[in-house]
Amino acid sequence: ATVGYLLKHHTMPLRYTLVDKGQPAHSWRVHLLPFLGEETLYKKIKLDEPWDSEWNRQFHSQTPELFRRPGSSDPGCVYSCVVDKSAALQPATKPGVKTGVRIAEITDGVSNTVLYVERTQPVCWMDPNADLTLDEFLATVADAPDAVPAVFLDGRAALLPNASEPSVLK
Repeated sequence: ATVGYLLKHHTMPLRYTLVDKGQPAHSWRVHLLPFLGEETLYKKIKLDEPWDSEWNRQFHSQTPELFRRPGSSDPGCVYSCVVDKSAALQPATKPGVKTGVRIAEITDGVSNTVLYVERTQPVCWMDPNADLTLDEFLATVADAPDAVPAVFLDGRAALLPNASEPSVLK
């Protein structure tokens, strides 16, 4: 889905978009819907209103299957991006901005950049603030029983062992 977005828009998705008052409107997850076969759901969401507006709240429980923990009936989303100044997904800087990071701007290389990580606690899939800070990401990996599933920018999925050195993960 991310590759489809990248091919169409020539940038990474924004971590979140902003509404007129400058408040976070919609998460990257919402903007990937058309690339996940969820065009109908995407068209129902009012993108000019915040994710938690009266209208958009009706979609909170409609978490797309891909965002749920595999094999779980819990409707919560367990995938987040990592929030950092050098992350591949950056927030919009003002309302109306729709251009994200270009691949050429990613200095660690696509095979070394973690894009999404499985989080411990499920969150609302539409929440634009439901991502992990770098410190939360490092704690998630360190506290895992064995390893944490992650997707890298090159599309590769891998397990990050809990013994991973924080300096390597940064």
